[in-house]
Amino acid sequence: MVTVIIVGLLLAVAVIVWLSYRRMTASDGLTPREREVLSLPEREILSMLRQHGGPLRQDRLIADLYNDTEELAGVILIMEEKGTLKRKWDREAGTYMVSAASVDGTSA
Repeated sequence: MVTVIIVGLLLAVAVIVWLSYRRMTASDGLTPREREVLSLPEREILSMLRQHGGPLRQDRLIADLYNDTEELAGVILIMEEKGTLKRKWDREAGTYMVSAASVDGTSA
């Protein structure tokens, strides 16, 4: 009987932790903290990268989000310095591949 109660409590705690985690990340892929500290352009870029689920060409980000190449490149540079995203030059494509960094700072 005691074993059943302990297993039930552990299951309840696991469900509460899981529900808390789900609330922290909304459908845009951003945490409440990211929504609080990032600028609107930074949130849009990070959200797009996370929703895509992998690296995107920097020129595609520019085309999909902004018409101002210099503004977006500046925002991406700031985000790279913060560790929010990573860029890698793709010689074949002739552009950077941009990916969101995970919480621990690695590419997602």
